[in-house]
Amino acid sequence: MKLNEKLMKLRKERGLSQEEFGNEINVSRQAVSKWEAGTTKPDIEKIKEISKYFDVSFEYLLNDEMDELEKKSFQTKTMKNKHTILKILLIIFIVYFIWSVYKFIALFRYYKIADSFSEEKFWMNESCYSYRENATVDYTVEKIGNKVINYSYGDYNSDDMPTDKNGNEIPHYIDFYDYDRKLAYTLIYDKENKAYYYMNNIDNYLDEEAWEIIIGTGRIIKDNTFNFIPSNLKSILFASINPMYQVSIKENTIYINNFNKAKCRIILSEDGLITNYALMTEFDGGIQITYSYDYVQDHFNEKEIKDPLDIYKDIILNYSEVQQ
Repeated sequence: MKLNEKLMKLRKERGLSQEEFGNEINVSRQAVSKWEAGTTKPDIEKIKEISKYFDVSFEYLLNDEMDELEKKSFQTKTMKNKHTILKILLIIFIVYFIWSVYKFIALFRYYKIADSFSEEKFWMNESCYSYRENATVDYTVEKIGNKVINYSYGDYNSDDMPTDKNGNEIPHYIDFYDYDRKLAYTLIYDKENKAYYYMNNIDNYLDEEAWEIIIGTGRIIKDNTFNFIPSNLKSILFASINPMYQVSIKENTIYINNFNKAKCRIILSEDGLITNYALMTEFDGGIQITYSYDYVQDHFNEKEIKDPLDIYKDIILNYSEVQQ
């Protein structure tokens, strides 16, 4: 842009007429008109005065290429900034992609190991402790062979604690399943009568399909693990790309930090089975579940699960129903 064009541009940006502009720098309207027409140029002193009045550099007025250079410089700087941003985004994407692949491999490995686990002749113990502001609940689940038993302990005070005739603490809730004998029942402790109430659940499992559903088609130990880790390709993929999932192959640990401020830690054994599950929430306390396993083929009887009906028959209110 030439000097005459710059003078006209600056004057119009200020909203001045040629005469008003001339008055500001003590020249006639005709002088300003000639400058803007390009027939004459202001002397050096007037250029300095114009530079000061419009608050532009002396070099800007005299250098016809100044505008183009600044424009090119700005475009170059803008392109560099865009390239820098694109490089940063690309690096972030590559890191995120590698991290997602790492998690997919780890989670798929855990799934395959656990899914190939054969739980026949295995003993499992599941112990849970749940704590909230005003209540605690803990339970224990044992599985051996085709028997599963669930002992639950509630929030009782010392005077209200369920005990047997010898004063030993007993569960307030028992679920028992024997898949070989097709037994399924629940014992619920009645605090008022200080005895159990028997509830037969066999009507819920009248056919083989129902039994397979409750037994998990022989995958009770596996299903306990798959309750906490992704158990199919779709869920593994979603967990892999979910930034809330963190996986440590070295420690066989999965961490989940959700937006609702719930924090979860899952620890797996070398067999890919869950051994510890810890959940902490901001408003609802937390829960801690611990699992133990043992191969009992050679010492099966040492961990035999006894029928609770035989153990507590003296304190079952409706025991006569059991005999029918």
